[in-house]
Amino acid sequence: MNAHRLVAALFVAVVAFSPAGAAPPAAQQEPPRPPARVETKRPPKPEAPQYWHSDARPAPARPEVARPETPRPEVTRRPGKPELEPARPAAKAETPRTDAPVVHLLAVAASGTRDTVAKKVGDDARNLAALFEESFAAAGKSGQLRTRVILGSETTASNVRAAIRGLAVRPQDTVVVFFSGHGGLDPRGRHVLEMISVEDVTTREVLDAVAAHNPRLAVLLTDVCHNHIGRKGETPPTMPVGTPHDLPRGRVIPWATVEQLFFLHRGVVDVTAAEPGRPGRVETRARGSYFTNALIQVLTAPHGAATGVLDRNGDRALQWAELLPEVRAVAGTRDAADNRYRDKPEEPQRATARALGTWAPASGAAAVE
Repeated sequence: MNAHRLVAALFVAVVAFSPAGAAPPAAQQEPPRPPARVETKRPPKPEAPQYWHSDARPAPARPEVARPETPRPEVTRRPGKPELEPARPAAKAETPRTDAPVVHLLAVAASGTRDTVAKKVGDDARNLAALFEESFAAAGKSGQLRTRVILGSETTASNVRAAIRGLAVRPQDTVVVFFSGHGGLDPRGRHVLEMISVEDVTTREVLDAVAAHNPRLAVLLTDVCHNHIGRKGETPPTMPVGTPHDLPRGRVIPWATVEQLFFLHRGVVDVTAAEPGRPGRVETRARGSYFTNALIQVLTAPHGAATGVLDRNGDRALQWAELLPEVRAVAGTRDAADNRYRDKPEEPQRATARALGTWAPASGAAAVE
């Protein structure tokens, strides 16, 4: 009993001497927490470009170094043997010099819808005019070409004479007159071009009208018959057709060909589809006529390829005298190949010329832009 009292008295004494509001033992008190850190977000780093190799593994990023652009030289590719040369974009149009020569093209066809011939000769005139326009535009030389097309009911003797008379020709210019339709030799031996009107025009009359302008060069291309009007039978041919070369085909006349045929010749070029006493023909299975289609095919051949096989004197230029045999070979070969579609085989036509101009590159070089 006394022991219990002694323990209780000791407990009371301990409590009495403890400080008021003392904190609990350290084991039960949580330590103070530091203030939360405010994180500042950084913008993401740009990803370095990836370079992938053939083994599909990423290579280390390479710093980009600005280098000056070096223009690449143009590479001239030799034409292969496709049927058509790829089209090239048109060159930027240039402003021609005031003394730059001009080609005046008058394309005429006694066309219509009355028969197959009338329909196809219209194709000839339209195709040739379009070819010249596209060729000059492709070279940026549209300012050196003037074209006019006369078709159908407008193809009268008076209209053709007026069109030639109205040309504004200078001494350095070239005049090209093209006619496709019916024609023949009259009893006086004149080569007649049949108009829609009653009155016709002769090739001599056309050349005289052009000569009145005193151009550098007059070119007359006629895709007509050359047989005798009112006389039956045909005159035997006097020259072989020839074998055409395998020239690649282009879409426009190369400018070098334009220069050499139309700016570097003088005098008169007079080429027609058939020999005297022989007929000219329209295509049996295609649009247009054999002579005009052959002329377009040879004119549009790449210049290097054409001179490579047609150049006779080694000057790497193309002259009318070198062009004509190839046109004759192409037209005659196509004509002969179509005999299997005819009731009666016929002698192929043979293009011929009454004049082929004079090759004068030295005097013409200064006039060509």
